[in-house]
Amino acid sequence: MDLKRTIAINQLYPIVSSLTNSLYLDDKAMCYCFLSPASAEQFVKETPDTEVPDYRYSSLDQLKEDCFRLGASSIYVNIKSGDENKDYTEISLNPKHMELGYYNVALNRYIRLFVQTKKSKYLYAMRYCNFIIPAKFKDDSSKLVYSTVKVLKNNHQYFLAFSDKKEYEKWGADRPEWVPLRVTFQELDNICGKHGIFINPLGDKFIVSPSKLDRIRDYDDCDEGNNHLKTLERNNTGNDEYVPSFLLTMTTTNKERNKGEQ
Repeated sequence: MDLKRTIAINQLYPIVSSLTNSLYLDDKAMCYCFLSPASAEQFVKETPDTEVPDYRYSSLDQLKEDCFRLGASSIYVNIKSGDENKDYTEISLNPKHMELGYYNVALNRYIRLFVQTKKSKYLYAMRYCNFIIPAKFKDDSSKLVYSTVKVLKNNHQYFLAFSDKKEYEKWGADRPEWVPLRVTFQELDNICGKHGIFINPLGDKFIVSPSKLDRIRDYDDCDEGNNHLKTLERNNTGNDEYVPSFLLTMTTTNKERNKGEQ
């Protein structure tokens, strides 16, 4: 079967999570799509907190890119139309096949799996993820400042962070004075101090409160936590080690800062 042609003609019905309002990931980080609306609805009946959205996929490449960006490791596509059919074809997602860009697969994955399952292991795994934060030099000095936001619901102030280029540009497109800076969790934790983190304010709206930050630190201090996080780190997929040209890092920023001090 020519899957690309089949999808272009028939279109695919994706499954989304009603908890994240984005493509559903199971605990193996797999997305699901169906050629039959009846099969999609049957899956939803059997899987809590899922639904069939009002959009379809007619491009296999677009489906792969969306699933990969949100943290999927593979896609299961139901290739027959029978209501009782459980046969799938599996599409593996390889970052080498994606257009060059910054997806930050690991963070997107753990945000969604934590929201969907409430399992603490996905929260703790964010310790090994990268983040994008808005930064700029204060006036003409070499001091960096970072963007914060106050959430009216609890009157708390959080540092802004983003998971990937697409999420950052929702906020930063009309704020050219800010530049995207890639940081590790440890770097972000040092910046935040006693404040929390507000990730993807125009998307996921995921808040890592000061108490959640404490939980991440405490878990990392025990052997069981270290072993579990190392396993998750080894199992990460994606091009997180690749730093695209649109991103600065603490290393490149320090070089610019040193130039300014000379």
